Amino acid sequence: MDSCNDGTDACVHDSAGANGLAAVDLCINGLDSSVDVTVNIRSGTADSPGAILQSGEESTGDGFQWLRVPIDPVLALVPGTKYVIEAAA
Repeated sequence: MDSCNDGTDACVHDSAGANGLAAVDLCINGLDSSVDVTVNIRSGTADSPGAILQSGEESTGDGFQWLRVPIDPVLALVPGTKYVIEAAA
């Protein structure tokens, strides 16, 4: 799965042979370098999000940037399952 080229501000990489989701890359405009961004991975869809399966957190810098938020431990992905990536600052 590679959703980086679909015009959205979120990017998820899942390389062939990988065991799961290890990080989420976000294109953000950091207005305050002391802000932490939390990413929650949920089961379900945006209309009907399920429980939080895994979370990660990373601090921003100032200005537009790619921010990699590590997911640790790595979230095992199940083929055919829908996931929601929720980001909050």
